[in-house]
Order: sequence, then structure tokens, then C-alpha cells
Amino acid sequence: MKHFHERWHAEHGGMRSYTWTKKALQDAGHVARAPRRVAHRKRRHRKPLSGMMLHQDGSTHEWVPGCQWDLIVTLDDATS
Repeated sequence: MKHFHERWHAEHGGMRSYTWTKKALQDAGHVARAPRRVAHRKRRHRKPLSGMMLHQDGSTHEWVPGCQWDLIVTLDDATS
């Protein structure tokens, strides 16, 4: 599709944008539409009580020069 648009623009002086050209050809049935992508994240059902879904993450940082300290974060994701 991109190659077609570049050639059409160079050889025939096409003045429409790539997006407009692509949509026009798709609407006419000359170019197939790309398949839909799957959802990036899977939705979770919320839990009825706080504390039922905990996430923990840890990382080491040098907060004070010469000392490596660990930062641990706990996040309650039960009810948003």
C-alpha cells in the first residue's frame, strides 16, 4: 500500500494523504483491512474486599552514596 501511494504521488501527482488513499482503496474493496489486534491487557474481575489482591515489587537503589538499599512497594489492587 505504501509503495502504491509513493508511486501514485510521484508519477500522477496525487495530492491526497496516505491515510485517505488507504481508506479509499479499502472502502472500494481493492485493499484488505488489517486484522484487529487482541487486547493488550486482560481485564480482571475486582475482588470483594481490600487486601485480596496484592502486588509487590522491589528494586535496589543507591539512595546514600556507598549504600545499596532495597525499596519494596506493596499495592492493593483488589477494588481499584
